[in-house]
Amino acid sequence: MFSTFELGEAWVRTHGFEGMLTWYPLDMSAYDWAVQTGRFKPKSAFWSKSDLAGFTSASQPHEHFSIDQENLPATQTDQLWHHGPMNVWGTGPFENDAGAAFVQEVVQDGEFALAEAFEVALDPDTVFLAAEEGHRAYAAAAVLAAVLGGETSGMTDAGLRSWVQNADQSELASLQDIARDALERIVGPDSELPDLWEDTADAEAWQAEIERLQSVLE
Repeated sequence: MFSTFELGEAWVRTHGFEGMLTWYPLDMSAYDWAVQTGRFKPKSAFWSKSDLAGFTSASQPHEHFSIDQENLPATQTDQLWHHGPMNVWGTGPFENDAGAAFVQEVVQDGEFALAEAFEVALDPDTVFLAAEEGHRAYAAAAVLAAVLGGETSGMTDAGLRSWVQNADQSELASLQDIARDALERIVGPDSELPDLWEDTADAEAWQAEIERLQSVLE
């Protein structure tokens, strides 16, 4: 943990890491911070459980870091970094920075991570659903669909596959309704993701995957 973003960024660059650098509050949990500041409003029964130590929120300030592989010199001694807007390399739920990072949230926090992603996407105080929150909810819906449908062939992360295969279907089934609502929000007029995919060659593939998830979650 670092006291300033600059110290954290220097450490990331020094050690050549890729991923996300996230701000956390001091002297209180991320869950309490999110609730007290109005950034998260729990609606699911999951949040009445006592063990919320692993809670994280997309509202916590954060930066994505990745190496610019195309511009690495032959010796690879000087890694060229960029941070800011997330990378998207495919239409799948985990083929973007936010979805890929969400995998580890699920492995660590399980159903809490799924419920939080859906509820953030459906927050009535959020007038416009930003891409990052949309990507997280999309990934959460894919995880839930895999648990309920038993299909994990599209998951490349071994930890996530293991979690899905061992998850309790009966316990997670209560999230189906909120997951479907989140998918509707993702493709709705007040969401950034449809705008990003519009007029691209992969727009139909992205829409088809959303519709597949909606079908599984019916």
